[in-house]
Amino acid sequence: MNLSVAWSILRARGIVRRAGICLAAYLVAFVWVMLPIPFVTVRSVTQITMELLAEPFSAHLIGCDFCGVEGIRQFFSYFRLAALLAAVLAHPVLIYHFLALVSPAPVDPKRLYLTTVAMLASFTIGMLLGYIVVLPVGIGIMINWNPMSIEVNWRFSEYIRTVSTLLVCLGLAFELPAFVSGLVRLGVLTRHRPAS
Repeated sequence: MNLSVAWSILRARGIVRRAGICLAAYLVAFVWVMLPIPFVTVRSVTQITMELLAEPFSAHLIGCDFCGVEGIRQFFSYFRLAALLAAVLAHPVLIYHFLALVSPAPVDPKRLYLTTVAMLASFTIGMLLGYIVVLPVGIGIMINWNPMSIEVNWRFSEYIRTVSTLLVCLGLAFELPAFVSGLVRLGVLTRHRPAS
């Protein structure tokens, strides 16, 4: 099969259009989180998120601060967090088009929307639970656990990477049951045959 035949098959199934919509949603979300919100704030969504993620750390260490903030690491931390935020914001569009792609041809749009909303709600609940419950306890353990009384200095970029990865993983873990039940509801999987 040559490239033009493969491209026409992909275009006929609507994959190219769906991929374009998902890419456009991600790029719009990326630009939105990178730039300050006009007439609302002079800070970007990424800067506000960095401050929110640093709150559990500063609650445990009064008077202490992050150490070793290098300019280039700060720069890459900002872009990494912005890319992750854009993926989280574009998540509903990605979910909807993925489910529309893998589901059988005659799909009830209400079921597709319901599955997308259920997955988004469970993802959001997982991230909120992680931020409110798991993150403060985990940060407290990581800061106060020191069996040899060694001074631990946290780099801001490593902290942001750890915390953001933890929150997204908790969101995905909470989303997984809704994802599987949504695939069953859409007819991709059955209760008796989870995978073939």
